Amino acid sequence: SLARYSSVQEMIAALPGIQPDEPTTPLLIEPMEEYELDPEPEDAAPEFSVIRELPPAPDPAERLPDLSQKQGGVPLLPIGLGLVFVCLALGALGWYFGGDLVAGAEPTAAAPTLHSTAVANATSTPTPAPSPTRTPTATPIPVQISISSPTGGTTIDLGQSVQLNFLLSDPVGIRTVNILANGQVIANYNAGGVTVFEVDEPWVPNRRGSKLIEVIAVNRNGEQLPLETTTIRVIDQALLARHSDTWTRIENNVSEIRGLDPLEPVFPDMLSRPAYSQQVMQDDVYYSEEGAWYDVVLLHAFDFVPLTFDLYHEYPRYVTDSVTGYYDTVTKEFVILSDNDEMDANNYWVYIFLFMTALQDQHFELGRLNTDVNGYEENLALYALSAGEAGLVQNLYLDYGYFTDAQLVELYSDYYFDVYNIKAQVPSNLPDVLVNDFWFPHTTGYDFVNTLFQRNGWAGVTAAWNNLPVSSEQIIHPFQYLAGDVPIPVTLPDLGQVLPAGYTLYDQDSFGEFYLREYLAQELDEGRVNQAATGWGGDQYAVYLHENQSDIVMVLRSAWDSPGDAQEFLAIYPDYAAAAYDIAGSETEDDGRCWVNQFVVCLYALGDETLIIRAPYLALAETIAASFR
Repeated sequence: SLARYSSVQEMIAALPGIQPDEPTTPLLIEPMEEYELDPEPEDAAPEFSVIRELPPAPDPAERLPDLSQKQGGVPLLPIGLGLVFVCLALGALGWYFGGDLVAGAEPTAAAPTLHSTAVANATSTPTPAPSPTRTPTATPIPVQISISSPTGGTTIDLGQSVQLNFLLSDPVGIRTVNILANGQVIANYNAGGVTVFEVDEPWVPNRRGSKLIEVIAVNRNGEQLPLETTTIRVIDQALLARHSDTWTRIENNVSEIRGLDPLEPVFPDMLSRPAYSQQVMQDDVYYSEEGAWYDVVLLHAFDFVPLTFDLYHEYPRYVTDSVTGYYDTVTKEFVILSDNDEMDANNYWVYIFLFMTALQDQHFELGRLNTDVNGYEENLALYALSAGEAGLVQNLYLDYGYFTDAQLVELYSDYYFDVYNIKAQVPSNLPDVLVNDFWFPHTTGYDFVNTLFQRNGWAGVTAAWNNLPVSSEQIIHPFQYLAGDVPIPVTLPDLGQVLPAGYTLYDQDSFGEFYLREYLAQELDEGRVNQAATGWGGDQYAVYLHENQSDIVMVLRSAWDSPGDAQEFLAIYPDYAAAAYDIAGSETEDDGRCWVNQFVVCLYALGDETLIIRAPYLALAETIAASFR
């Protein structure tokens, strides 16, 4: 190589008017293990490129952040808020974790053929002297990712390969490139800092369904290039042929019941429960340890769990035991969990739910109702509307006599048929709040939609899609939704101005009537909870976490529908606090009532509003209370 380099130096030096000012030494870098360069035939003539900048060798300590881990990002409980609609049985719409669902690991791609260049090719033609009146300008290198293949909407058969061809450029230099399919990394490369980087390789998906392909790249400054995506669909012709008649019959019946025709075809898939369990339990794209810790802190702030609770393992385990299928609004994956790829009565039941969810997505654009835009309360209400409608269609499917007698016998003997049976029989180490959060859309959501349907038929349900419910209060009390009762806006001061050093805002959102009821139900009976929580008008909570990862400040400011509702809450909450903290409360000089144990919780009246404060010590709680006056 050095001999070849010397001959190149001699050739360049022989060009007119070009002499080196000082000797240069080449740096030889072996290819990274993530990819292979095209081998050069021994008798091939060397190709040369004009290199304007030799990028530095990448620091082995510098690594792309683990893109397969997604932290919980939607308060209050991100575990409940992916745009993935999960069938749990009777109108069963459930949640996923933190955002978009990933439906199964894809095999790591074979070593790709990579082509990296740096700006322009040299020629052997002597360069003429520059014109005194013109200064040539180099074409700037754009910051972009260009996807040539596959084009969006490409459909391939299972086992068929698809060509991945991506061209990336950044004048700063590209450091790392990750290719993801449905959130799973299928290939990653260290680009070494070149300004232009190309990936050109075949990829064979190992599972059916839609695949959202993302190309994520980071430059030498640690900045991410603009994200580019494309979507393909992998179908199993044999599976489609086997169940085509059954699926078509179900789809026609659901469309007749609901009065909505599909706007585009769906492509169902089947996945075994062990395979589903494995991907949920093992893949951090579903629920990362960071996301679990995020949720534990929020739950702990309201007494639901200790900081040591192992949510990272317990919640996915519960999900895998409860879910019977899912529909993804991003990738359009439509998956029934089945260990034999057969359509028994239970899978028939699940298909009804999932197809109704697909119709909702096509007609009401579920995907645009993004969890990053809505707060937790708005998303909980949305899921309840969707689950309630799908569950109602399932029950009407029964009432209209579409099931055979044999199917009915099978359904009623299968505990997965009834949502209450699943809730009662699936073992769980989760606190009640998470179990109830999981099932709220299927139970209370069903009651909400059924109320709308009984009053005004499907027109009433469609009207709700055009005027979405925005709070759990509206789902719990459908007549308040119909009356136009919306949450009262509540604001919080910036406590960063009064808290000691070391605290940062961890999360802020609406708590909502559902979670208020769950909070009080930890210590109070149903009647007292109903008395205290009914009349909720609106709220905001904020949680601040100290850098020591244990000290927490929480504030919950609530508005009420009437002064009487506020007084009822002020009268009942002390019973919760006394039971929860095992100590009698005491009056404070600032007209509050506080319970002092390992930490402090105080209750204040703010006119017709109420304020709950949690802090590590009393003086800090009183300082926080003063900022609300």
